[in-house]
Amino acid sequence: MDAVSTSYFLTVGSEDTVLLLLVTTVLLYYVAQSQIGPKHERSRLEDLFNIPQRQSHRTGASPISQGRSRNVCDVIGPSSDVGAVVFWASQGGSAEALASRCTSDLTKALSKRVITADLADYDFKHMPDVKSQALLIFVVSTYGEGDPPDNGVAFLESLCELRKRRRRLNNVRYTMFGLGNSNYTHYNKFAFDIDRLLVELGATKIGPLGLGDDREGGTEESFVSWKSDMGHQVAETLHLRPVQKGYSPRIRICPLKDSSDGTMPGVSSNVYQGEPVPVSATSNLSSNITLPITGARQLTSVKDGGDAQISRHCVHLEFSLDGCPTVTYETGDYLRIWPINPDSEVQALLHVLGVWDARKDVVAIVPIDGTSRSSIRIPTPATLEALFRYCLDICGPVSRAFLGGLSEFTTDTNVQDRLEALTGDRNVFYEKVTSKRWTLAAVLKLVTAQSESGRGQSSLDIPLSYVLENLKKLQPRSYSISSSPLLDPRAIAVTALAVSDSLKEASTDTYLFRGVTSNYLLQLQQEFGQVSPETQSSTGSYSTAGPCDLLQGGKVFARIRRSNFKPPTDPSTPIIMIGSGTGVAPFRAFVQERMKLKMQGSHVGKTMLLVGHRDADEDYYYSDLWQEANECLGEAFELFTAFSRGNQKPRQYVQDVLATKSDKVLDILAANRPAGGAMYICGSSLMANGVKTCLAEMWSQSSRKSASLPGETADEWIKGLSRLRRLQEDSWGK
Repeated sequence: MDAVSTSYFLTVGSEDTVLLLLVTTVLLYYVAQSQIGPKHERSRLEDLFNIPQRQSHRTGASPISQGRSRNVCDVIGPSSDVGAVVFWASQGGSAEALASRCTSDLTKALSKRVITADLADYDFKHMPDVKSQALLIFVVSTYGEGDPPDNGVAFLESLCELRKRRRRLNNVRYTMFGLGNSNYTHYNKFAFDIDRLLVELGATKIGPLGLGDDREGGTEESFVSWKSDMGHQVAETLHLRPVQKGYSPRIRICPLKDSSDGTMPGVSSNVYQGEPVPVSATSNLSSNITLPITGARQLTSVKDGGDAQISRHCVHLEFSLDGCPTVTYETGDYLRIWPINPDSEVQALLHVLGVWDARKDVVAIVPIDGTSRSSIRIPTPATLEALFRYCLDICGPVSRAFLGGLSEFTTDTNVQDRLEALTGDRNVFYEKVTSKRWTLAAVLKLVTAQSESGRGQSSLDIPLSYVLENLKKLQPRSYSISSSPLLDPRAIAVTALAVSDSLKEASTDTYLFRGVTSNYLLQLQQEFGQVSPETQSSTGSYSTAGPCDLLQGGKVFARIRRSNFKPPTDPSTPIIMIGSGTGVAPFRAFVQERMKLKMQGSHVGKTMLLVGHRDADEDYYYSDLWQEANECLGEAFELFTAFSRGNQKPRQYVQDVLATKSDKVLDILAANRPAGGAMYICGSSLMANGVKTCLAEMWSQSSRKSASLPGETADEWIKGLSRLRRLQEDSWGK
């Protein structure tokens, strides 16, 4: 404190001092409230809605919500009856589903309990203090550019901190299965990172590291193979009993009867009917929000002939953030939209399972003795209709293990023979089921040969618990935001391609496959645009009003996910953008941003855009904006197109056009220019790999490589660009 301040406090009287302290206290209170208190009046939906990984007491509750310790040592300590913990980290739900199956299988073999746990539910900083010899099983997926899923970030940070502090995990025994796609550059990186860190820290690995490759839908087969390979070693280490045959349920579905006055004391106010679930107090993720649609248009509508009648409808949707004043986004971020299962699939599955008449009955999902409450992550109590419409992924791929396990639920030899014919050989299963993209209701109908309505008496008596235990939870779909906040920070746009594919099967009628989330958005676009029934595309019909009409009037449940796929902070930096199909969506935002900056007087560097589509006349997205960009940015903007179908000759893909622009591309990416430009690739992983292969060939044949590091290969040069964030990729699928 300086002299002036000191002299002031020495001259004020005691009454002044008391008053000053009182005023200071009040000011500090309001400052604190502004920092830690609510920033705005939150809507009911904002308070309720968040991802199912962080569900309320209705689901398998986290240790926090149950008042238990988060210390992992307390779960596997000497006083615990837990023999194994199956930890999962998942962005899309696949790892969680496989973890649940792992738990079910081990429960049959261990004399102690086996539990399933979300990695984010426990604190691992005390893991070196583990005294017991419990087995830790990790089932983890890799997300984005080699990143851990949201609920795996803290675990990875904990392992890194333990390594930094030179702690040891000598008493830890583990095995692991990773889920990835070898089309991606960072295939199964999260699993490899965890495995390496655990070994470095002294943990003992049991069995091989399992790697699931979804490139050809092979994750399921890889998982089964991994379990078989490591099973003997785990059995020997943990002294397992012989595995029991047959299905052993881990949950019990209990009907809840109304009392005489029509209420269910202690239950009715908590019945899950599909409404959003609240966020956990420990969640490090922002709450989901409800976004109203403010604009909707169909960019293209195309139908392809042939045996498989395919329709493609690309829609552009705009939403308002006005109701969420604290929510912001940046160019390049994602909007994650929660889908709703189509009415036809919900009805078909309820019928084929024989629970149509009980669809609105309230049931409680209760763990059977030996099953951890935290391993049950289905909202309870709930109505069956709400679970199948809003919670469970009933349209996703059906696993061979799930289908094969149905044999014990029938005495009909014809049905057993059909199941064996479908599941006995992995190649046959892929050809007959996976490649056909059958939903659960469709494949059950195929197996039991029921009537079209599904109301016929089924010879399969499938326990409802078997279905609930094996189905994944419905997950949000990420869409690259195709707008820039520089134009309007309260407006957000996405681009979605809705696909419907009519498939023929000799023993059934025509089966129509539809993308769930994209066709949900297509119906919203049609409802918002008041499309006439004559011109309306078949979307499968969704209950777009949502649970309890919370989405009435054209709204969606969503949340914004941050991305590293962003344009340079300096607009003068030259950039190359390569996108195919809806992969042009983020580049619409990139170009909009540069146009706005140019209009504000900023210098904008070279902006090269290479887009690939099927047909110039039928599905060329945002061509009007590219024309505006040309007029606004002038010579700084260059557009190149590649069309692989239609009448344009020659038929080209983006890498074909890229190869003809070698000088332009390498000038921007020149290795001897530290402040050089950047390349962005967005679209299918197959396209992205083709672009990088083309880029490597261009560099290898160029004289510019002499200016790079001596002996540097093309692959090393490309990895160097990625390391410097001068080559960024956002790819998906095949």
